[in-house]
Amino acid sequence: MILQKVFASLLGQDVLISALGKTALAFQPRLFEATNAAGVKRIIPSDFGGDLAHPMTRQFPTYRPKVQVEEQLERYRQESGMSYTLIFTNCLLDWSMSPEGALLLNPADRTVNLYDGGSHKFSTTSMVTVGKAVVAVLDKYEETANRGVYIQDVAVTQHELLQLAKEVTAADGGPEWAVSHVDTAQLEHAARSDWQTGGRSFKVFYGFAVRGAFAPGYGGHFVNCDNELLGIKEMETDQLRELIRQCCALHS
Repeated sequence: MILQKVFASLLGQDVLISALGKTALAFQPRLFEATNAAGVKRIIPSDFGGDLAHPMTRQFPTYRPKVQVEEQLERYRQESGMSYTLIFTNCLLDWSMSPEGALLLNPADRTVNLYDGGSHKFSTTSMVTVGKAVVAVLDKYEETANRGVYIQDVAVTQHELLQLAKEVTAADGGPEWAVSHVDTAQLEHAARSDWQTGGRSFKVFYGFAVRGAFAPGYGGHFVNCDNELLGIKEMETDQLRELIRQCCALHS
């Protein structure tokens, strides 16, 4: 009944943009089945994360549902002519500097985890820029068909982010930033061990996600971006500093 209503609502539509969260990703294949049947011309699935085209990240079991969706969409392209665009952003910049995300900084308690030393560059994209990229993909309809596009607000190291955070909080009288060092290889090993014994917790997802986003050689630094194609300008240092200041003020 639900899929029948979804199918009916999709009739006559040109584009479906999926923003389903991690807990609902298992629903995407059926959603896209209905989307294809309804004759929708373009699907943008809920990727918005690490580079799933990179072989090291692509093999993580937690990312298998996204890989299966990509394979499903490619079948539809061949069978019906439907098109798709995958949008890769690596970690979400502002969400990762909130207590809910805290992959980069946790301004609530002023803690930071430095992954593999914290000196490797990685790509990161704000949620506002993700929205701009979705619109730009549709503006560049032909150029973005049946491929992944890569966007970033900035490529930066964790040490650089931490230094900016220290600068913007230096005069507020709060505590010093506490640093913990994290070995992403150990995180991946623990995640694989838990996965093999049936573990499906956030800790397992976190272990693979952090490895893919920050470890050297896992595609977390987008060397070739589509910013220019999509009209997305990267952040200057002052803009990044201001975003960090806003996150710290909001969540401290």
